[in-house]
Amino acid sequence: MPLAEGLTVSMVSLLHAGIAIGNVDGSQHHVGLLYSNDQNNIRFCHLAWHNRLTFSEPKPKYMWSEIDTLSDENRMVISAFLQSMEEEHPDIPYGFGIDGQCFDEDGNFVPPPPGEGLTCATFVVEVLRQQGFDILVEDSWPIRAEDEAWRAAIIQQLELSGTADALHIAALTAKPTTIRVRPDEVAAACLSSPIPNEFLSIVALAEDIYAQVNKQPILR
Repeated sequence: MPLAEGLTVSMVSLLHAGIAIGNVDGSQHHVGLLYSNDQNNIRFCHLAWHNRLTFSEPKPKYMWSEIDTLSDENRMVISAFLQSMEEEHPDIPYGFGIDGQCFDEDGNFVPPPPGEGLTCATFVVEVLRQQGFDILVEDSWPIRAEDEAWRAAIIQQLELSGTADALHIAALTAKPTTIRVRPDEVAAACLSSPIPNEFLSIVALAEDIYAQVNKQPILR
């Protein structure tokens, strides 16, 4: 299905699990996962910032879709996992990658060493991966020059906000440049079959999603 507008707590058309993406500042987008809880209310799970995994009612400014690449039964699995994660509410650091598994075999988040962590986009990728659904072939992603400027800006924001300690920031700064999977690309991968998706197979859809989301009101 195409991205829809107008998230509400009681979206009866959402079956178990979906993707939501919004416009942060006109160029930066933010992505997370939707799920229906046992009360049939829609919840929004997203990595808002460093150690700020957030579970909340969805905001109407987000655009959304079911995770089309998964069956209804598999979306039920994702929903159950996210409900369990809401109960545990782990601290997840913000970073540009984690070497190794993010979750153990029981689905518990494994705290990484300083300098490692997830973005809003890779959080979605890793949640789906933990449940057995690899949506991306990450080796197919290019390293893009503009992502280095984004990375530097993120590190500066972490420093200025005081949310991350000096050890984490120093380790982040020292890490070599890696690929960046962007929010729009994760949304595109959630809408594209078969999985896993290579970069070239979803980049056009990701660009369409970027343009669509950029027309939406800024999240405030």
